[in-house]
Amino acid sequence: MLLSRICLLLSLIFIRSVDGAVSKSTPVKFHNQKSFGKRKVHGSNTIPTPVKTAIVITNRLKVLLDESADHKVPPASLAKLATLYILFQCLKNGSITLRTKFKVSKNASLQIPSKLGLLPGSTISVLDCICALTVKSANDVAVVVAEGIAGSTEKFCRLMNQMAVRVGMKNTNFKNPSGLFEPGQMTTARDLAMLGLALCRDFPEYLHYLSMKAFKFGQNTYPTHCKILHWCSAVDAAKTGYVRQSGFNLFVTTENHLTKERVIVVVMGWNAPKQRDMYAARLLSTYTRPRSGVGRLPMMRQIRASFYAQVGNQSLLGTPAITSKGQRPIPSAPVKSIDIVQQDDEVELTAEELDKWYKDDVVVETEAPVEIGAPQM
Repeated sequence: MLLSRICLLLSLIFIRSVDGAVSKSTPVKFHNQKSFGKRKVHGSNTIPTPVKTAIVITNRLKVLLDESADHKVPPASLAKLATLYILFQCLKNGSITLRTKFKVSKNASLQIPSKLGLLPGSTISVLDCICALTVKSANDVAVVVAEGIAGSTEKFCRLMNQMAVRVGMKNTNFKNPSGLFEPGQMTTARDLAMLGLALCRDFPEYLHYLSMKAFKFGQNTYPTHCKILHWCSAVDAAKTGYVRQSGFNLFVTTENHLTKERVIVVVMGWNAPKQRDMYAARLLSTYTRPRSGVGRLPMMRQIRASFYAQVGNQSLLGTPAITSKGQRPIPSAPVKSIDIVQQDDEVELTAEELDKWYKDDVVVETEAPVEIGAPQM
């Protein structure tokens, strides 16, 4: 009896020591184990889940909605709004024209997608640069513009940061002209809204470039990354952005033709472009509606019911009651998150990949592309 108890005790000690050694060397993983607050990307690499932020502001600097608008995030391709601002500034002061040609350097040609694929030594006109930045969000063109205006991307970034201070961007630091992820390059939704207001105020004659749905360059026709332009009729300028570290971002603006008040919407940190666009469209629809309910700005042309089947019974287009603070609460639709997997953290989605996320839920109104020019070799 005593011997059997001793054997049992020794076996328990042995099992515990082996189990401890295994747990130290190889942690147990379960098939459905989730990491809360982080997304798994390429095996063991993890990045923080982007924080959703939003702001709605008018040209009179009246803040209509503030959802963590001062939270710092990477700007992604919304940094190209700053690149465009400086480019428009050079056009306005006469230092360049739309026909001015910039030379493509090897550094520019080596930028990762999204890009036009420009060859070193070729040239591209300023007009094509504008269209490539707004429609294709081309990273190689952003570098071409920076080098063509300032001589180098470093000097151009100094111009970007000086401009940011002038227009009231208090928490922004630009480190490249394209918005590709780089440590230390940060902004906020509020700062981007201030940049958008400055663009609309200082360069209304160039604002239409931010509403182009496609453009032709050489033998290729490039559709816009910004699909909200196809189905949200009131949007007169928009720009998208995406890097893993910030999620899907969007800047949109419209003018309430009844009050003549311009409304800027910036939303950041979404997991999928379609839900991001729907949320931004709802914000525009909500905050451009007159209090009397008469003469509502027509926002949606046609949206298929399949979208609502995905997000549930909650309508994105209804207007909730105004709260005691004067703001309309904007609850997020109960949308399932979508995992985004890219080959590079900084790569922006192509038009084909965007179509994959959108599928066929939004009715797109086709429009003939604007033929701008051809690459100059």
